[in-house]
Order: sequence, then C-alpha cells, then structure tokens
Amino acid sequence: MPFGLIQMPLWEYFKLCWTRQMHRECTPLEGATCGAASVAISAAITTPLDVAKTRIMLSSTSAEKEEVKISTMLKEVYKDHGVKGNLKQQKQLQSRITKYFVKMGPLF
Repeated sequence: MPFGLIQMPLWEYFKLCWTRQMHRECTPLEGATCGAASVAISAAITTPLDVAKTRIMLSSTSAEKEEVKISTMLKEVYKDHGVKGNLKQQKQLQSRITKYFVKMGPLF
C-alpha cells in the first residue's frame, strides 16, 4: 500500500477539519502540523507492511509458499523483535517527511 495513498487524503481531511473548527483557512504552520500528523499515522500503517515486503523480497526463492506471506513475515518479525521490529525506520521516515511539510507548507 503506497504511503501517499493514505497520507495525502489524511492531510487534506485534517486541514478541512481544522478549517471547519476555526472558521478560517489554515495558516502554513497549521497546514504543516496537519501534514505532520498525517505522516505519523500513515507511517504507523505502512511501515510494518514495508518491513514485511522487504523481508519477502530478500527471502530465498526456494522458500515455501507459506513462508513468504505478509502475515507470516509480520508474525516472524514480531516474534523476533517485538513491535519495534515492525516499526523499524518509522522515526526516520516521519522526520524526513515532516521536515518536507514544514519547508514546503507555504507552497500548498
């Protein structure tokens, strides 16, 4: 599932909710804050799937069909590394994209 497929509609939704609540358009800083929140939520959803996908792509081509299922990979990572294993690299992703929104916010 592409990150942007979740993140962009969430960002627009958060900006719409903010506009309705405040009865005015979002400022660039408020838009960036909405973007940061949408990034955090999107990363929490997509990062575990990316971890599983990467493990599947790196798995042996002779692996059993059961071994290369996303659910199997997620369970394996959870068993070996806990929740942190499935959310590996989420902080870096959130940090990079949040910086982008803060920098580019006025353009949106």
